[in-house]
Amino acid sequence: MASVVPSLPLLSSHSIFIPPTNSKSIHAPCLDYTEMDDPVPLKSSKMALRDKDLIVAHGKEIRMTSIADDNWDVVDGQLGRYKSLVGKDLGFEVQSISINGNGRLLAVVGRSQVSVIVLPKSGRVGLTSGQLTVKSFAVDRYQFDASASNAITKVLWHPWAQQHTSLWILSADGKLREYDVLSPEDPAQTFSFLPSAPTSGSRFSAVDPLSRYATSFSFSPFSTSDFGPSVIHVLCANGDVHTMGPIIPLHAEVPIEWIQALRLTLEREDFGQAAREWVDDLIKQVRDEEDRMERERGVSDDAMSRTASRRGSLGPAYNHSDDKNEVEEGKVRLRPPHLTTSGGPAPGRHAPLARRGPIAYDPAPEEIGADIDEDIASDICLFDAGGEQVVMAVAWAGGRVDLGVLVDSPVPKWHDPKEKKTEEASIAIIESVLLYLPPNDPETVSTNAPLIFTDPLHDHLIYIQHSFGVDTISVQPWIAVLADDNDTPDLPSSSVSRTIDSTGIPAKPIIGAFAFCNIAFGYALVALASSCQLATVELEYKGTDIAVVEIPPIAAEKKPVSDKEQENPSFLATKQLDFAALSKSLQPIHPDLRSLCRGVSISPINTISRDMLRQIAEIISHVQTRIQAVRKASQAIENHLDLCAKEFTRQIRLVVQTRDALSELRESKSETRVNAMLSKQKALGERLDEVVRSLTGRYKPELGEREKRWFDELDRIYNRLKGGHGNTGLLSRTQSVQEQLKSLKPALSYQARFDSNEEGLGENEVLPLGNALQKRSEQIKKLLRRLDALNVRMDVAMDERERER
Repeated sequence: MASVVPSLPLLSSHSIFIPPTNSKSIHAPCLDYTEMDDPVPLKSSKMALRDKDLIVAHGKEIRMTSIADDNWDVVDGQLGRYKSLVGKDLGFEVQSISINGNGRLLAVVGRSQVSVIVLPKSGRVGLTSGQLTVKSFAVDRYQFDASASNAITKVLWHPWAQQHTSLWILSADGKLREYDVLSPEDPAQTFSFLPSAPTSGSRFSAVDPLSRYATSFSFSPFSTSDFGPSVIHVLCANGDVHTMGPIIPLHAEVPIEWIQALRLTLEREDFGQAAREWVDDLIKQVRDEEDRMERERGVSDDAMSRTASRRGSLGPAYNHSDDKNEVEEGKVRLRPPHLTTSGGPAPGRHAPLARRGPIAYDPAPEEIGADIDEDIASDICLFDAGGEQVVMAVAWAGGRVDLGVLVDSPVPKWHDPKEKKTEEASIAIIESVLLYLPPNDPETVSTNAPLIFTDPLHDHLIYIQHSFGVDTISVQPWIAVLADDNDTPDLPSSSVSRTIDSTGIPAKPIIGAFAFCNIAFGYALVALASSCQLATVELEYKGTDIAVVEIPPIAAEKKPVSDKEQENPSFLATKQLDFAALSKSLQPIHPDLRSLCRGVSISPINTISRDMLRQIAEIISHVQTRIQAVRKASQAIENHLDLCAKEFTRQIRLVVQTRDALSELRESKSETRVNAMLSKQKALGERLDEVVRSLTGRYKPELGEREKRWFDELDRIYNRLKGGHGNTGLLSRTQSVQEQLKSLKPALSYQARFDSNEEGLGENEVLPLGNALQKRSEQIKKLLRRLDALNVRMDVAMDERERER
């Protein structure tokens, strides 16, 4: 069994990307008929990465493999192995997949169905191929099933959830629901982000249908000291953005730093009575949580594990970690003030949250690219780009990307008549970027649904996945200017580049992409096309804190290699440093030395006894011995460093020699030899062609019995057509009839003119004559066609017979 070392270029050849045999097409993603009824195309993300495990969705199949194995086996011409995850609730066409924060759960999203898979450990995938049964469960079968009219437009895991089990699902009707996957039958929270439908009486008001279709939502980044991180933004298909907050998961683990910042913010600004009560309730929960933790410190580990096992419907497959109930350092467990821990309504009066929006754009985005009335807003993403700026990006199906910053801090809003009215928030659009979409493929453009995802290393980088590739946008140029607080009227433009291109005829839409950085493959961007082809791009780190080590230029001197260097090519191999012996020589101070030191008095003395001198001499002897050991160890380390420097110089010399050898191979002598070999190969090819032609000409196979009978039959047909002596053949007879017709034609014409002056025949007399003439004409035409066909067949047969002879 052959094997290869895993690498990023070989990832595209992995067997996990081979399309299944029952796939509908390799050039277009498999779509259900219900998807064609959606007014807005759905986003697709069918590939995800969990540390070193790759997960890919093909139709209704979920595949998983480990890309960090020591070797990839080559079996039956296929590179690597993978597992097909099988579960009872995985029977629908997969539109996108999403991994939760700790990498244990996978959300599988269809057009109107959602299931959650408990992912296996890394050790269970990649060893052998086949199927792997996993625990899976459907989310809210009543709300999300195959017959649901509302499509699922986006699914995200909340980063502040306990055990990362909070799944948020947005449907096209603008309903955002939170599900705790430990009890996925009913939503824990539900929020409506679309305004109420107009009444029947307002028949003269025009409502944009795209404003009634929610396409995406985004959590706010944790970068502000106000209510911003708890505000959710929802995008409509016409570009409207609605917000609502503060919103936290039912079982949340919130940074304690944010709670402290909220308290200070309320002391500086007045957000109303409802906001103060909301924050006071959170602070009370923090204090209660601290008291509970103090009480539980005396509980044994066994009792704590029994208490923790009462909750969790996922079973032992999910409870991998023993410390899953431990709170992460710097965070505290909270719940929404209007709900209890079990999800029921909390006692007391709690006003419901109110929606804000649509948010005003000041300045408004540029109308570039496609017709603004027909373009569709597909995805929204809020990210912290540095410089205390929260950037909002909105991707449109026509190729436009709006980039802006939040001008004002988000203000919470409740349905409370006592609350004072506040001004609506606004977003300053800094720039509108137009991505290139080919104009010769309108069908693919009409189904384009861009998706935005961030970079794992650089905050200022985002990627736009669309049907024609993946584009990289860097907002660093104008973010740096805004961070300097300069009143510059003209900001520099963002840096835009097409990193992965999938344009072509036909186009191969991108159905999954992500950027990653791990120890196995480094820092890279990968994208999967609908044809199951994978594109990989190795990215540059571009970090200011990364030192680029350049090898200094060394003169390329060709020195003869000595026999000693040939036997021991590495300096470090000739003189290896024994670190074990070195560390053994630097053992801690001997206990006798400590006892001697304790016997020496540190108080002032007038006389020195003989015993005291003996003790001091022994102490000095021990110290000198230790100093000598430290000096020897230091000298050994310095010698080893000198050898490292020599080895480094030797390796540089080898690199230079290798480079010179490669340059010699590219010189004219090598090119001449290559050209001579190509000429000789061409001459040999021509000689082989001549030999093949000569062998073909000499090859004369003998005729079989059937071929002989066939040629005899052709001879009989030929004699029948041509005839023997006396012109008795069909051709001769037909030619005679034609000559007779030609001779009779003038007489018939004259007779017809003569008869025209006389009284014409009656209808009863003309009709039989006409029918008889028509029949005779048809017979003559058939006979002529048959003669032509026989002539052609005869000519072909005679030519074949001549060639055979």
